[in-house]
Amino acid sequence: MIAVPDDMPVATPGPALIVATDGVPLAQIPPAAVSVNVVVDPAQIVVPLIGDGAVLTVIVLLTAQPPPSE
Repeated sequence: MIAVPDDMPVATPGPALIVATDGVPLAQIPPAAVSVNVVVDPAQIVVPLIGDGAVLTVIVLLTAQPPPSE
C-alpha cells in the first residue's frame, strides 16, 4: 500500500496583508538627541577569605565500565 500526500495548500498571504500600515512611524530612524556614553574602567574584585583558609573540599568519583552485553 502506498500513501499519496494531498496537494500542498496555498499559504501565500493576500496583497491586503502585506501593505504597510498608514500612520505608523518607522522604527529604524535614530533619535535626534545624543545619548550619554560612559566607559567604566574594569577593576579587580577582591574576594574575601572565608574562614582561616585551611578548609579543603575533596570530591572523589569512582566509576567502572559495565561488562559488554551480548
